[in-house]
Amino acid sequence: MFFYHLRLLVQKSLRYAWRRRACFCCPKIIFELIIPIICLLFLILLRWMHTPSSTNNQLSSSDTSKPTHITLKPSGNTSRYDSLPVFNYTSIYRCPPPDILIEISDENTHKRLKHLCTRVNFFLSSETVRHNGHLILNTTAQGDIISYRCAFNNPDWCRNTSQIETEDDSRQIIHPSTSLCAHRNLDLTNDFLKVYFTLQSLLHLPTKQQRLSIYTWPCLPYFSDSLFDLAPKFVLIIILILVDGCILYGFNVLFHELIEEKHQGITELLRLISIRPILNSLAWFLRAFAIQLIVNILLIIILKASFDGGIYLQYVSFGWIIPTIFLWTIQVFSRSVLVAHFFSSNLKAVLWSWVIYGISFILACSSFIRLPFILHVFASAWLPFYSIKRLLMILFRLNTSLGQSTYFASEIICIWMSMLIGTSLMWILAYYLEQIRPGKYGIARPWSWPIDYIRHNRIMHKKRRESVAMQMVETLPDANTTVRINNLTKTYGRVGGEQQLAVDHVSFKLEKSLIHGLIGHNGAGKTTTMEMICGLLSCDCGSIEIHDKDLYENLSELQTCIGYCPQQDMLFSHLTVQEQLEFYARVRSKQNCVDDNQIQELLRMMEISDCSQRLCHTLSGGMQRKLSILCAFVGQANVIILDEPSSSLDPVARRVLWTWLRENKMNRTLLVSSHLLDEVEELCDSVIILDSGKIRAQGTVLDLKRQFGPSGDRLHVEKIPSYIQNDWIVDRDANLIQIPDRTNLIHLLERLERDNIKHSLENITLDDIFIKLTSSADSTSEEETRVKNKINELFQARTNTRRNELWWHQTLGVLIRRGQVFLRRARLLPIVLLLYLAYALAPSYMPSFNPSSKLSKDHIRYIISIPSELKHQIPLNLYDVKFTPSLYSPSDFHRYLLETYTWPSDYRPRKKIVGVRIPSSNHVECYAPAPLVPNIITSCVPIYALFSNQTYTPMHFVSNEERNPLFETVALSLLKHDATYFCFYTLPPSLHLSIILLSLILLISAALVIQDYVSGVHSYSLIHGLRSPIHWSITFLSDLILCLLWLGILILIARFVHSATFNGRFFALTPLFFIVNLPFIYLFSKLFSAPILGATIIIFLLQIAHVLYAFIVLIELFRGYPLVLTIIHSLRWLILLIFPNVNVFTLIVAVLRPYSCPYDDSLLKDNAEFSHERYPHKVLIHSLILIAQFIVYFLLLIVIDTWRLPVFGRRIKGVANQQEEDNDVAEERRRIETMSEEDKQGEALVVDNLSKRYYRSSTLAVNRLTFAVPHRQCFGLLGFNGSGKTTTFRMLVGELQPTGGSVFKSNKESIGYCPQEDISFSALTVLQSINYICRLHGLNPETINNLVLTQFQLEKYRHRLVSHLSGGTCRRLHLALCLIGSPTLLLLDEPTAKVDPLLRNHIRLILQHRPINTSIVFASHSMLECEQLCDRLTILVHGNARCLGSARHLKQKYGTDYRIRLTPLQSLSNVPLEKSVDNSNEYIYPRSSLSDLFKILEDLVRKNVIEPNYTVQLTSLEHIFLTFQHPNENIEV
Repeated sequence: MFFYHLRLLVQKSLRYAWRRRACFCCPKIIFELIIPIICLLFLILLRWMHTPSSTNNQLSSSDTSKPTHITLKPSGNTSRYDSLPVFNYTSIYRCPPPDILIEISDENTHKRLKHLCTRVNFFLSSETVRHNGHLILNTTAQGDIISYRCAFNNPDWCRNTSQIETEDDSRQIIHPSTSLCAHRNLDLTNDFLKVYFTLQSLLHLPTKQQRLSIYTWPCLPYFSDSLFDLAPKFVLIIILILVDGCILYGFNVLFHELIEEKHQGITELLRLISIRPILNSLAWFLRAFAIQLIVNILLIIILKASFDGGIYLQYVSFGWIIPTIFLWTIQVFSRSVLVAHFFSSNLKAVLWSWVIYGISFILACSSFIRLPFILHVFASAWLPFYSIKRLLMILFRLNTSLGQSTYFASEIICIWMSMLIGTSLMWILAYYLEQIRPGKYGIARPWSWPIDYIRHNRIMHKKRRESVAMQMVETLPDANTTVRINNLTKTYGRVGGEQQLAVDHVSFKLEKSLIHGLIGHNGAGKTTTMEMICGLLSCDCGSIEIHDKDLYENLSELQTCIGYCPQQDMLFSHLTVQEQLEFYARVRSKQNCVDDNQIQELLRMMEISDCSQRLCHTLSGGMQRKLSILCAFVGQANVIILDEPSSSLDPVARRVLWTWLRENKMNRTLLVSSHLLDEVEELCDSVIILDSGKIRAQGTVLDLKRQFGPSGDRLHVEKIPSYIQNDWIVDRDANLIQIPDRTNLIHLLERLERDNIKHSLENITLDDIFIKLTSSADSTSEEETRVKNKINELFQARTNTRRNELWWHQTLGVLIRRGQVFLRRARLLPIVLLLYLAYALAPSYMPSFNPSSKLSKDHIRYIISIPSELKHQIPLNLYDVKFTPSLYSPSDFHRYLLETYTWPSDYRPRKKIVGVRIPSSNHVECYAPAPLVPNIITSCVPIYALFSNQTYTPMHFVSNEERNPLFETVALSLLKHDATYFCFYTLPPSLHLSIILLSLILLISAALVIQDYVSGVHSYSLIHGLRSPIHWSITFLSDLILCLLWLGILILIARFVHSATFNGRFFALTPLFFIVNLPFIYLFSKLFSAPILGATIIIFLLQIAHVLYAFIVLIELFRGYPLVLTIIHSLRWLILLIFPNVNVFTLIVAVLRPYSCPYDDSLLKDNAEFSHERYPHKVLIHSLILIAQFIVYFLLLIVIDTWRLPVFGRRIKGVANQQEEDNDVAEERRRIETMSEEDKQGEALVVDNLSKRYYRSSTLAVNRLTFAVPHRQCFGLLGFNGSGKTTTFRMLVGELQPTGGSVFKSNKESIGYCPQEDISFSALTVLQSINYICRLHGLNPETINNLVLTQFQLEKYRHRLVSHLSGGTCRRLHLALCLIGSPTLLLLDEPTAKVDPLLRNHIRLILQHRPINTSIVFASHSMLECEQLCDRLTILVHGNARCLGSARHLKQKYGTDYRIRLTPLQSLSNVPLEKSVDNSNEYIYPRSSLSDLFKILEDLVRKNVIEPNYTVQLTSLEHIFLTFQHPNENIEV
């Protein structure tokens, strides 16, 4: 089954690859290919630019008007160099040559040496005057010191050991032979050494003759690549970044998709149908690998292809490249899977991934960090972006070594093995994390589960059995019983800490072919009980038996027969409806076969056949709910668990669902949970009421009504006649009476009918029973009293009308919210800063692996060939020595040195290698690397001194501080001096890096703005009166302050850590970069729906524009084609005008150039490539462009927001034809059309012929809707999904502009809006959200926030994030927010959705006791709630109002029959009742005499045909609603 399930999941993920969209239209797979291809194109461009072309050279030579300032050395092979003799010396007394000038600082020493060698040019000089190219002999108290001040013709001599600091670099890819071989100026070296040794013989007279022979170091042939000729380290870093870019997007997409599925509960849904969630990760891994395979093939081709003659890895075989690339790909995506299992938030995953990437980059590319071998292996195993960089460096070294893999094979294979081991461990850890952190709906195992897995199962099995043995209530076996629950208990919380008892010893049984209801308030334990029955949660004690088998002992077997529809829709968003059902069917059948007939039948019965080829995420909420239910039924499932199955369904769809469930309950066991108690009353055969984890009551609905309802029937009469007994009167004001028995009821009905007194039945509902069982009568009355006392206090706090105070509070509110969001969302920013700070300070404070400025014997490694008899005579143990196996001949020793590994080590400090051959006791041969003179003095002379047992005065090389301006060239300055970069109209690389670091902070600003757009906070704030200029000004200022803080930190680091390269003028201008970029980011953030991904793309586009602009400059330097230049100039201005960062970049260069460039334009006047850069008033032009960009982008933000605001009083002629409507709707239309402006002022809201047609839609969403809402009235908008309710609300608040019609609201009216979709107040707690809305209304939050929290029972959620609230709690919060500021017009779009009956009753009390001048427009799917709350209502059908009036008026007008619910004891075939509704125990009786109906029913009771617990009610509002939805269909409602 492993491969079978994997194949199904791979098929699913491959479908995702094409169907997922980015930017609303483009398949995401295109982005997964385009972004790597862009990086590949830059790799091609980089290779092509650094390849000297013969065509280009000819063009350059023929076109004298375009001289080339930078030339590249052509790539080529350098042949092998053998050792050459440099100097031979025998330790005897002799004088230096007479043509050498030797400066002597001590007069006595001068006299003594002049006396010994009269013909030598010794002259006395002071320490203040020194000459270049002279030997200097200083005599001090410690002894003589020989110094040499380098001349201009031998600067390499003075490199000494300081140059090793740059050469000892783990990033080195240039062959070491380029620096080790020395075959030039050998005569000059010979002369210098001759002077040095003769001077030594004068200072220390030799006692015996010893011979010293100096040779150059032998060098292997190598390949010199023009790619690394100009700036090797910079180019290498660019290559590594571009290679990383080929996979970084896929890396992020992979963990983003897995985390999204974790949020949707897909992993737990897979576990429910017996699929291991780790297989889903593996399937996504394979999908990503398949897409990356295309990129990898292109990358390999690019690395081996020729671009104008240049090849990246010309001498490296495919056998090294292919495994490297593919092992890296596997490791990267394995790392992505591990990230997805470790994090539950995309934000944290992205930030930490970039932090780890930065660490990997520093460890791999830093010149001062060299990991020990063990840490190197560890990093190669766990950091894929470290391992690929090390491998690519080795491959470039291998290419430089002409493909000779002798020295590199072991290193490459070691990293390969580390990558394989690391990949395996990542998958093991991912599986482990999946078990201990399964997500929102999973069972979290303890961290030690691999150790105590067996022991835990044994203990839990024993515990459950013991709990059954001591059970309080036992459910006895029954032939019809499918599920049996005994003493089920579940506790949340830590052992030894605070614990919450969710389910407390619950026992019940579920019988087949019946629908069982499970109801309770939020937190009563319904969902927990259902998840334990499904096996998603483990119970603390008790047992669950399904088909007489213990669930936990037979979990994998029983899960195939369990169908679960959770409270939230958990669907594969990019599968079609057909594919979704087929997936479940294939899994449950355990074969590759699908019963298509069953699927088509299910689709037809649920009325979604037309949507079978639509993607799941494109379905409406109701359609997705239906599909979730079908997924529970498809296949072989016969135990169906439905948690809130009708949420998001309108009454029509809910009624269709009820019919469908009744028809499909045969041979199945259904358990249904719902907050809509009228649904449970209509649908369920039996009901279980949970309260605080305990069962309060269970039985049929009729039994519960008889047991807990009032004793008698209630009537509502037009007036109470005198013959009504006083003890029957329940509420005299409401004309409500209660008759204790049916006999008196029949007599009273007959008399009322004779007297023509209108009357109607008032039946007790399951809602009343539930409230009675879960709350006492005293608490209910106390609650109503408390609501009455507090509601006036809440509505007294009205929106501040004083403009200055209101604007001040709004400014403060936006500023505080931005700060709170930043502090919560940017918690990882200090970590990023600390990492960067550590990197910046590391060279100064970390132990360095590089040699000190003065080379010591510890930094030299000698390779010595010496006879065994001499080995112990010379104390060579003082040095780092490697002895050859035996005494080699000169040719053999030469060959041995050629085979010596000379590349810098990646794991330990580099040491200078010197070859020494001692053939006899009086002869030493020394093979020294370049630079020859300093290396001979520091390496060969100490061995010779030890060998000859003589003292030699050391020599110090002094670098020349004076500069010869004629010696410096432009090409040389380009590499070493930042100033020359400004001469070429660009910034130095160090400042480019600073710009990239500065851009990182913009990620936070972009992500926060996108989050506001996506969550609806921005639109919601505008509706609550927030002024758009205030919002964007404060957002801009707060982000600018944040950016300036970040800039200040970077300035401090640059000033005190890199003080030598600090450029104060550049950092003084960088605030311009933030000022103009922020409005650009705000504007383009509207195009994205994913905060992190969108912010990354925006910043990436800014950087791409910046890099492209920089590459344009480089192309001009290297290429001179006129057509290319024309395209480049046009593209340059287009980029400059669109992207503000490019304009700021140009402006900064223009401002800094006069201060930083040593040349003026006269030196570059013949350079035609840069003529377009030299135009007058450049700083002024780009300053004006900067100001224009800022103003335009800022104004666009305000204009777009202003368009979203409601436009009241604007009248547009209707564009749609009026459909059929009843006389009440027509009368309302005539009244409003003839209403004067003065009359409209007397209404709270007037909607006149409002219409809306969406783009590319052939039908109207709202068609000439007309109604008026007087003050204090509650007006209801009813309709099924898609009828236009939400569209109407959005037009009323201004989120949508109407196509036709007008909306009039008095200027005195303020709006409170509760949208249908919850607003996600990103990173804000409940209290912070309330305070924010209070400030938008100009109120002091301290005065009313506690009152709001208390009234809506939100006290215990005060400090909980809004995003962590349950659906019902979130709805309460939104209703509370819309009441802040005491609005006079409340627009409530399904405010009580997902709210349990207790809280729904509490909210109804609040709305009923609102101030007298407050009006409500109310929409709900609960007809009972509308009937209880609304004074008037209208029913919308396809955007048209079909009726208008009070609920009682509509019942009297459209009610045609009575509904009787009864329990039959015999056949009812001869009973004068119409057929039952949906094959249920509900029957229809034509509306006539109510007393006659009761006579018939009582007669059936006496004949034992039915039980006496029947109920009678007039056609409900829901039945009328259903009639309007299907006026021409004969449906059973």
